[in-house]
Amino acid sequence: MKRILRMKILIFISFIFGLHFISFGQYIQKTETQYSQTNNEGVGQENFSFSMSAGILTITDLDYSRQETYGPLKFESNGFDNGYYYDGFISDIASDPLKYRYNKPRVYKFFYDKKNGTLIAIIEGKRRQDNSPMSKIYYTELGNRLLNSSN
Repeated sequence: MKRILRMKILIFISFIFGLHFISFGQYIQKTETQYSQTNNEGVGQENFSFSMSAGILTITDLDYSRQETYGPLKFESNGFDNGYYYDGFISDIASDPLKYRYNKPRVYKFFYDKKNGTLIAIIEGKRRQDNSPMSKIYYTELGNRLLNSSN
């Protein structure tokens, strides 16, 4: 009887700790982008790097040597869009509701040339201080060739 109880407790503890790692286990290796496009305007050269660990996204403007961290983010969805695979993340508001009284929530989609492939673009969606929506797409060299072939 005691053995069964211990097994149930072990399973319960493993389950609880496992959920934490699933929730915050997001990882994206450091990737550099060379082009960007804001609100469907023209594409321009702009150098950034992105990486994510434990749901915290690090964005570095390589042209001005400025770094920003944002998060935590939580996984929302994945799938295919126009033939390219994506992973979608949203702000994890439930983890720190008071933080989002001052910081506006964001969404990110990381696009790959194929499932488990090479990162080609990152879409960032957020609201400006005046509450107007803003989207920015960051393209890698490959992503710019694939998605903006007319340039």
